[in-house]
Amino acid sequence: MAEPKRVGPEFYELKVEKIMQRRDVPLIEKDAHVDRVLDILSKKTHVWVTEGKKSKKIVGVITEHDVLSILSPRRAPYAFGLPDLRTLYWGTAESIMHRRLVKCGPKNTVGDVLSKMMEHGVRRLPVTRRNNIIIGEIRLFHIIKKYSAVRKEPK
Repeated sequence: MAEPKRVGPEFYELKVEKIMQRRDVPLIEKDAHVDRVLDILSKKTHVWVTEGKKSKKIVGVITEHDVLSILSPRRAPYAFGLPDLRTLYWGTAESIMHRRLVKCGPKNTVGDVLSKMMEHGVRRLPVTRRNNIIIGEIRLFHIIKKYSAVRKEPK
């Protein structure tokens, strides 16, 4: 077997637009019932929350981990303003989403994205243009896949 190619600094300078996912990005509107969120999370690890049905303006994210936090029996008692088990019965996407998003643009580099992921402890970022309009996403999976492909390229 040939020795894998060493990946140089040019890998970290790759633009997000070259490896981001543009299609099948999981989106849901903020006023959607939690049942729709759970349907999506039964197939995906996360869902991006938008302002409304016709809007691509991103306002939050919901991950499997968020639902785990709500379902966990070890969770602290209900505190005002925090989702609890009741939100899974009567809530909306907005009631359980994270509002503080870590985003990137299509011209950001892989190095920029990896730094943001490390700093904020996330594995996925929405790729947005002006006014928080989502145009895709980049996940750690995409970066690993590209890294692996670059290593397998002939020297």
